[in-house]
Amino acid sequence: MLSSPDQPAENFVKYKVIVFDFDGTFADSFPFFVTGFNRAAAKYSFQSLSKENTDQLRNLGARELIRRLNIPFWKVPLVGYLVKKQLTSSASEIKLFPGVSDLILGLREKGVRVAILTSNIEENVRTILGEDLSSRIDCYQCNVGVFSKKKALSKMLRRNGWLKTDVLMVGDEVRDAEAARECGVDFCAVSWGYNSAPTLEPLSVWKPLQSFEQLLLQNAAS
Repeated sequence: MLSSPDQPAENFVKYKVIVFDFDGTFADSFPFFVTGFNRAAAKYSFQSLSKENTDQLRNLGARELIRRLNIPFWKVPLVGYLVKKQLTSSASEIKLFPGVSDLILGLREKGVRVAILTSNIEENVRTILGEDLSSRIDCYQCNVGVFSKKKALSKMLRRNGWLKTDVLMVGDEVRDAEAARECGVDFCAVSWGYNSAPTLEPLSVWKPLQSFEQLLLQNAAS
């Protein structure tokens, strides 16, 4: 269900709707992801994540990562289940990256709609955001499959009647960029998430963000 922005979108903002990935973009949840992933690795007998291989794997998209770690594709939903279970049990410990609150409030003040598209479940997202910020999100699309972001984003655009030219997708993974491209919307990368900034830069409409303040400035200045 959509909430109302604080005011109509101002004419000088480039994007009237910004769709955010959550984990790795808003939420600093990667250590908890690793814990859940490695529990799945132990249970289903594939290679775990370590400090040594994580730095290399940050340059790979999701499909390449799965192949590199020798994870059978039929096991991907099982891995996802254990990761979500870990994120749920740790939700109260997961913190937001700096600037998330100011970003959401700043976008709302400009009349920009804020949406979240994530593989995480909505209850976890709301717990991590807190009651006040959760109430300021216009649209949630949660519990999305690992390779279903394009379908989910397309559904979100269609359901809300958003023009593709008005929408920006912001995320920390190659699959976020791929979903945006396949739906015909622009993508902007953050530099602090899972995939490395050099990997994401060719896919991003602007250089990968170093802070959320940059996004507010870029959207107002474009």
